Amino acid sequence: MVGILEAVAFNKTVNGRKSVPLLVPSAGAPAPVTISVTRQYMTLDRDTKKALCWDSGTRSSKSSQKVSGGPDYSKSYVCLTCRTANKRHVEGTPSDYPLTMSCPICNDTMFNVGRHFKAPKKSDNAQWKKVGFLIAHGFLFQKIRPNPNSYESVPYPDTLEEAKEFVVKYKDWAITSAL
Repeated sequence: MVGILEAVAFNKTVNGRKSVPLLVPSAGAPAPVTISVTRQYMTLDRDTKKALCWDSGTRSSKSSQKVSGGPDYSKSYVCLTCRTANKRHVEGTPSDYPLTMSCPICNDTMFNVGRHFKAPKKSDNAQWKKVGFLIAHGFLFQKIRPNPNSYESVPYPDTLEEAKEFVVKYKDWAITSAL
């Protein structure tokens, strides 16, 4: 009979699980399908579920479209006064993002430091001084690529002393407008 599944008693173990063979109607003769039972719940493997859905007509041939879970492109904004970093999404292209905005905590200026910036701990004074020094000299943690035909970028300095040398060496890449 089409549309009826006939279950047979538990008679074998597969991979440590009890299994029960079922007869599932298909486009011709019924084909045997094995369903594994774990903890008294019946669980189907992926291929069996797919076959059952196709045979019953509840599976559509359309592929599911990806649903956007959030903004496509967010950038970090850092406040040097309260030592916080926040990701913000602004409608438009990434070049339309403002270089500065108001901090939601202290209402001071927050600087756009790109999407790859990782803020130091609030208690790390040396790193926050380095971040402030780089921002004051126009380095907003953008990628710096001295070789025009290469994707290799220059790593940012780890200490304030290295940052002073970095600012002198890469002064041509500094962003000085609107800061």
